[in-house]
Amino acid sequence: MNSQAILNLISDLYSQVVSLSDEVEALRAELAERDAAQRSRGEGD
Repeated sequence: MNSQAILNLISDLYSQVVSLSDEVEALRAELAERDAAQRSRGEGD
């Protein structure tokens, strides 16, 4: 493997990690909203 191929591979992996981080943040926000909605309805206990 030449260095350019390795750089391309690292770049692709980095893009996937960034994409996953965005997805995790979106899921966290969704869970926080659901949690808040349940608490406001008094179901959290």
